[in-house]
Amino acid sequence: MHIDQIRDQIIDRRKQTPDGRACLVGIFGIDASGKGHFASRLAPQLEAAGQRLALINVDGWLNLPDVRFVSEKLHSLRRRGGREADGVVLSSDCG
Repeated sequence: MHIDQIRDQIIDRRKQTPDGRACLVGIFGIDASGKGHFASRLAPQLEAAGQRLALINVDGWLNLPDVRFVSEKLHSLRRRGGREADGVVLSSDCG
């Protein structure tokens, strides 16, 4: 699926979400699979369409403390990847 199609699905789902409710979009994949890169490409498109959003990256917090708090190991994890994220999930609470 192309990023434009994903953007449009998110916008359509958001339109179905009641006012005052948030629509949670999750991007999933293995460590260093490109989730953050994909999100950084998707976010400006959603903002340009008038959507408010917050990007929350949790990759670093999914590792054990001996990896999480050693910056060189984190840089190594980030360099391993380069693939697109495995998928996008729209919360069932949207709409």
